[in-house]
Amino acid sequence: MANKMCVTLTSNNKDRANIAFALAHTAACSSQEVAVVLVFDAVHLSQVHYSDDFSLPDFTPLTTTIRSEEHTSELQSRGLIS
Repeated sequence: MANKMCVTLTSNNKDRANIAFALAHTAACSSQEVAVVLVFDAVHLSQVHYSDDFSLPDFTPLTTTIRSEEHTSELQSRGLIS
Protein backbone atom coordinates (compact mmCIF):
# COMPACT_ATOMS: atom_id res chain seq x y z
CA MET A 1 0.00 0.00 0.00
CA ALA A 2 2.93 2.36 -0.45
CA ASN A 3 2.02 5.77 -1.84
CA LYS A 4 -1.71 5.28 -1.25
CA MET A 5 -3.88 7.19 1.19
CA CYS A 6 -7.56 7.30 2.05
CA VAL A 7 -8.97 10.29 3.94
CA THR A 8 -12.43 9.72 5.40
CA LEU A 9 -14.42 12.75 6.49
CA THR A 10 -17.64 12.26 8.46
CA SER A 11 -18.40 15.83 9.50
CA ASN A 12 -19.06 19.08 7.67
CA ASN A 13 -17.25 20.95 10.46
CA LYS A 14 -15.15 23.56 8.67
CA ASP A 15 -12.02 22.98 10.76
CA ARG A 16 -12.04 19.22 10.18
CA ALA A 17 -12.91 19.62 6.50
CA ASN A 18 -10.03 22.02 5.85
CA ILE A 19 -7.54 19.81 7.65
CA ALA A 20 -8.74 16.66 5.86
CA PHE A 21 -8.56 18.27 2.42
CA ALA A 22 -5.20 19.92 3.21
CA LEU A 23 -3.85 16.49 4.16
CA ALA A 24 -5.21 14.93 0.97
CA HIS A 25 -3.89 17.82 -1.15
CA THR A 26 -0.42 17.54 0.38
CA ALA A 27 -0.35 13.79 -0.22
CA ALA A 28 -1.46 14.24 -3.84
CA CYS A 29 1.26 16.84 -4.40
CA SER A 30 3.73 14.27 -3.06
CA SER A 31 2.75 11.81 -5.81
CA GLN A 32 0.63 9.67 -3.51
CA GLU A 33 -2.62 8.16 -4.71
CA VAL A 34 -5.37 9.72 -2.60
CA ALA A 35 -9.06 9.01 -2.13
CA VAL A 36 -11.29 11.33 -0.11
CA VAL A 37 -14.42 9.63 1.16
CA LEU A 38 -17.28 11.86 2.33
CA VAL A 39 -19.85 10.16 4.57
CA PHE A 40 -22.68 11.27 6.83
CA ASP A 41 -22.75 15.08 7.24
CA ALA A 42 -19.61 15.52 5.13
CA VAL A 43 -21.59 14.58 2.00
CA HIS A 44 -22.90 18.16 1.97
CA LEU A 45 -19.38 19.32 1.03
CA SER A 46 -19.97 17.93 -2.45
CA GLN A 47 -22.79 20.41 -3.11
CA VAL A 48 -21.91 23.39 -5.27
CA HIS A 49 -21.01 26.47 -3.18
CA TYR A 50 -21.69 24.69 0.15
CA SER A 51 -18.08 25.12 1.29
CA ASP A 52 -17.50 28.63 -0.10
CA ASP A 53 -16.90 30.10 3.35
CA PHE A 54 -14.82 27.21 4.70
CA SER A 55 -11.34 28.54 5.35
CA LEU A 56 -8.85 28.62 8.18
CA PRO A 57 -5.84 30.87 8.76
CA ASP A 58 -2.71 29.50 7.04
CA PHE A 59 -4.71 26.91 5.05
CA THR A 60 -5.66 26.91 1.40
CA PRO A 61 -9.39 27.71 1.13
CA LEU A 62 -11.45 24.55 0.81
CA THR A 63 -12.98 25.69 -2.48
CA THR A 64 -9.47 25.89 -3.94
CA THR A 65 -8.58 22.43 -2.69
CA ILE A 66 -11.75 20.76 -3.99
CA ARG A 67 -11.22 20.33 -7.71
CA SER A 68 -13.74 20.40 -10.50
CA GLU A 69 -14.65 17.25 -12.38
CA GLU A 70 -12.77 18.56 -15.44
CA HIS A 71 -9.60 19.15 -13.44
CA THR A 72 -9.91 15.70 -11.88
CA SER A 73 -10.18 14.15 -15.37
CA GLU A 74 -7.09 16.05 -16.47
CA LEU A 75 -5.08 14.83 -13.47
CA GLN A 76 -6.27 11.27 -14.09
CA SER A 77 -5.27 11.40 -17.75
CA ARG A 78 -1.78 12.53 -16.71
CA GLY A 79 -1.57 9.64 -14.24
CA LEU A 80 -1.26 11.94 -11.22
CA ILE A 81 -4.41 10.61 -9.53
CA SER A 82 -6.73 7.67 -10.09
